[in-house]
Amino acid sequence: MRRSSGILAAVCVGLLLIGCSGASVNLNIIPNPVVFQFNQFEQTVTVEIKTSGFGKLVLDEALVAVYDDEDNEVWSKVVDIGASIPFVVPGIKQSFEQTVLLPDEYHYVTPELYEEQLKGREFRLEIVLTGSKTMQTTAQIRFE
Repeated sequence: MRRSSGILAAVCVGLLLIGCSGASVNLNIIPNPVVFQFNQFEQTVTVEIKTSGFGKLVLDEALVAVYDDEDNEVWSKVVDIGASIPFVVPGIKQSFEQTVLLPDEYHYVTPELYEEQLKGREFRLEIVLTGSKTMQTTAQIRFE
């Protein structure tokens, strides 16, 4: 019994030293880039979440935002999560869909205006999860 508790203690110290003790999630946005074309005002993306580390994890809310090519926020949405996971195990995957909307000022009525004002520009989609840790991911938005 004494030998097994020594091995367990060594494993715990090893995990602490390599940074595996804190629970977290890795985020990924699919597709990346998100592509808009003329007359498209919303796109649905898939957000993949994969757990990493061990321990308790609290997820308060998610901020989903779109920033233009001058880094101005053009659209955002706060999603209340309010989840507390008592013990995270690494490697668990889950995904959900999120609709990304373009504000009215980017709704061009003719293809000519679209090509003049948006085509070729790149925006940024950013998702930030807050809670016991702050986790963030980004994806490009392209206008073709």
